[in-house]
Amino acid sequence: MSLAAAVAAQGFAVITAPDLVRAAPSDPWAVAASLAGEPARMLERQPIRAVKGGQTFASGHGPAPLHTDSQLYRGMPAHWQALFCVQAARQGGDTVLLDTRAVLAATNGTPLFDALFEVSRHLPFVFGNLEGPTIARAGEAVVFTGTPRVEDDVGRALVPIYERLPKTTLKLQPGEVLVVDNHRMLHGRTAFEGPRMLERILVWLTSPAPVDPWLLSRARGRLDRPLDRADVVLPDELHARAIVSDMLRGVPPGVLATRHSLSEALLYVLRDRYA
Repeated sequence: MSLAAAVAAQGFAVITAPDLVRAAPSDPWAVAASLAGEPARMLERQPIRAVKGGQTFASGHGPAPLHTDSQLYRGMPAHWQALFCVQAARQGGDTVLLDTRAVLAATNGTPLFDALFEVSRHLPFVFGNLEGPTIARAGEAVVFTGTPRVEDDVGRALVPIYERLPKTTLKLQPGEVLVVDNHRMLHGRTAFEGPRMLERILVWLTSPAPVDPWLLSRARGRLDRPLDRADVVLPDELHARAIVSDMLRGVPPGVLATRHSLSEALLYVLRDRYA
């Protein structure tokens, strides 16, 4: 079975690929193509390791609640999240996965089930806010969006459901790669001790797996990025293209935001315009 078929079947797959782990920081496009079996449409690289004073999930030691990586590229979150394990934590640091198909089954026949498709929500993320239903249409894809910050009735209603549903817990070992269907699976992390080093690559696929026709017909709402409607000052085009070029080479968004005194949210607006 191919990697893509395995991910489509169960929502995630783990492979042992030390060569890809070593190459992920320096050649993310080739690594993504190797995983997908074809060139990626878009990607984004982010190192995941704790640093002194780190304030985000990617840079801290603490637990990360269940969520999706919902950065948009032309209206679409990444199809895959790939984690490359360089160094496992001494204790903890396990990846936790929850299949949203179980969430749908658990809520079927309740008002919350309909709300997942019909209630437009404010969805806050560190990379910028989104608006739209929990389960949205993005082109020919259906996307379940999970924010780590619960601020509304739908989010609060989902918390106890997430807690009681069975989850998959994985402790990646050095040289292993976890590939997750980012439209279907929620992921999180347990707290950890000691050094832990991973590389994350978000992959927008050229030829994604087909979507369940029922879901495609049921999901009608779309994800929206409010910043696209805001009156913001953009860098001049030459500067913006240089920033996007660095982003496409694999420079992490947080590094670019600090280097150019921009918000991470604005980077995605620039990527849509100039990539």
